[in-house]
Amino acid sequence: QYLLAMVLTYFKRASLLTSDYSRMNFFLALYLANDMEEDEEQYKYEIFPWALGEDWRRHIPHFLSLRVELWAQMNFRAAVSRRCCEEVISEIPSHYIWHRDRPVHHGGAVRSYLQKETVPYPRGPNGTPPHCTLCHPAHSYLSLNSHSSSSSPGSQTLLDVDWPQDLLILSPALLIDRSFE
Repeated sequence: QYLLAMVLTYFKRASLLTSDYSRMNFFLALYLANDMEEDEEQYKYEIFPWALGEDWRRHIPHFLSLRVELWAQMNFRAAVSRRCCEEVISEIPSHYIWHRDRPVHHGGAVRSYLQKETVPYPRGPNGTPPHCTLCHPAHSYLSLNSHSSSSSPGSQTLLDVDWPQDLLILSPALLIDRSFE
């Protein structure tokens, strides 16, 4: 949730209009937020296939140059405090994107020399996430193309979310006389 709050903060800092709240700008800001806050490089690379499509490897250099352009548009202010993220979240605290909590054992830094070797390339939208034995010791993850029959009717997963539209729901409150520092 803090990375999503950082994305909204970046949109504000870059003075983007709501018409600029695009899928590509979302992924550029999310990648930059991951650069700033996350220690696990492998997860950040998963953004490429989602943002750039099937031929993602060819588009990485352009994506990275666009990320630098967004960063420059923000006057190179990519650090976002926890307090700032909490202020963003508090604008519409009941919004469902803020209610996804990562298990504690999925957070925090794990230094690369303590990790097992991982797949050397992103899995992308059609791959399955790495299996977490702490979360689901006897279950396997569903692919992104399948839906769980056990989910309750009307429930929405992160896979069903149209992120830019959902960010637009949050944006008006964030764009009015607020300067998230």
